[in-house]
Amino acid sequence: MAASFPLRPIRSPIELMSSFDSYHPSLDALWRQFEHNFDQAHAPKSHPPKPIDVEMLLSPAEALGGGHFSVDVPVAHVCEHCEGTGSTGFFGCDHCEGRGVDWRAARVVVFISPGISDGEIIPISLAHLGVKNLFLNVHVRIKA
Repeated sequence: MAASFPLRPIRSPIELMSSFDSYHPSLDALWRQFEHNFDQAHAPKSHPPKPIDVEMLLSPAEALGGGHFSVDVPVAHVCEHCEGTGSTGFFGCDHCEGRGVDWRAARVVVFISPGISDGEIIPISLAHLGVKNLFLNVHVRIKA
């Protein structure tokens, strides 16, 4: 039988592409990685998925009680106005700026088990969002 614990939010949602002070590799390089998932013509062929390391700082009480937090991840959808062509007639699509896709945020919920230890890493696949070349590595840190 699976253990059950309260699904209380530990933090408000985190926006992956704007909630952090620094990025390594750069934010531009991270965007290119996301774009490759939705632009098959320019996607590198056989590259293993790379981690996006995210640090979650928890209080001792949060680590003991467990819960969840959310990370908003960018995903692309075919533009409904131009149906992915990037143009409407003779002109570029104003809605998607000629890209053929709209970028939206998809929320990924990360569950923290009660009693989690400092230094644990929680890997989170993004493949279900169409992001096959990246995955989240949530590094749990417990503040003293």
